Amino acid sequence: MLSKKELDYLSEKLKATKSYERVLKYRIREKLKKFFENEYPLLEKRGITEFYNSITENHNIKERARRDSNPRPNAPQAFALSMLCNEPKF
Repeated sequence: MLSKKELDYLSEKLKATKSYERVLKYRIREKLKKFFENEYPLLEKRGITEFYNSITENHNIKERARRDSNPRPNAPQAFALSMLCNEPKF
């Protein structure tokens, strides 16, 4: 995880001297290197590299399937069917 100073440097909130800028860049590169060599493969192995909400996505798929399998007609269809069933009696 990046420190506050490193984040401030990246977001250009921190004005660093040239020598301190070199130090910050080195620290950031080392942290990224460590992350991609050690931690990212573990995340990838467990399938935690997708950046969307799989819980919501799974719920939406199930909800869509439930709605599609529902035999009830939608409102306009229901109205038309009710009009056909309720023929006027003379």
